[in-house]
Amino acid sequence: FGAWLGGRHNGGDSRYKLYLEGLRWAPWREGLEAAIGRRMAWRLTGYAADGVEHYGRVEGLTSWGLRSACGRLGLDADLIGPEMLDGPSDRPFGRSCGISVAERDGAPFALTLFVPARRLHRPGAAPLAQLIAAARRRGSDGAVLCALAGLDAAPLGRFGLVGFGCALDGTAWVQAGARRAARLLFSASARSADRRTAPGRP
Repeated sequence: FGAWLGGRHNGGDSRYKLYLEGLRWAPWREGLEAAIGRRMAWRLTGYAADGVEHYGRVEGLTSWGLRSACGRLGLDADLIGPEMLDGPSDRPFGRSCGISVAERDGAPFALTLFVPARRLHRPGAAPLAQLIAAARRRGSDGAVLCALAGLDAAPLGRFGLVGFGCALDGTAWVQAGARRAARLLFSASARSADRRTAPGRP
C-alpha cells in the first residue's frame, strides 16, 4: 500500500490522517488475538491528531470471537449492532473480514468491524436502504446516506466494505463507501449521539 493522506471534511471542520503500511507496536495486540482465537494480518496504521488506528485482516471471525475481542478491550459488543451479531455465534462473517482498533496514548478506545456489503443482503431491500436503516438504529438521521439515495439501485458489489463500530463512550456508527466503475463516489459515516453507556474515552 505504501503511504497516503486521507481527509474528512464536515462543514468548517477538516481532519486528516496519514496511513502507513505496517503495524506500530501495540501492547494490546496479543491479548486481542488470544481473545479472537485467531492470528491477524495487520496491514496499516493511521496517524491522526487525536490518536492512532490500526487496521488488520482476520479469517473466519465469528460473532463469538467479535464479542470476545470487544470484551478484551472493555467495549460493549452489543453496540456493534444486530446486523452483525444476530444469528449463530459460530457462523463466520465470511472467509475474511477487517478489524480496526483506535487508541490514544497506547490505550484502545474503539473497534470497527469491516465486512463485504453482501453480508447485509436481505431479500427485497437495496443495500443503501439497509445502511440508512442501520444508521437510524444508532440514533443518526442518516442524512448523508439519504442524500445518496440515487445510488440505491447500485449492485451490492459496488459498495465494497461496510463498517460497524463502537467506542468506550458508548457511541456506535456505521460507515460505507461506494464505487461506480472505477471512480470513488462517496465515503460516508453515520455516528450515534454519545449515550454515555460506558466509561469516557481516555
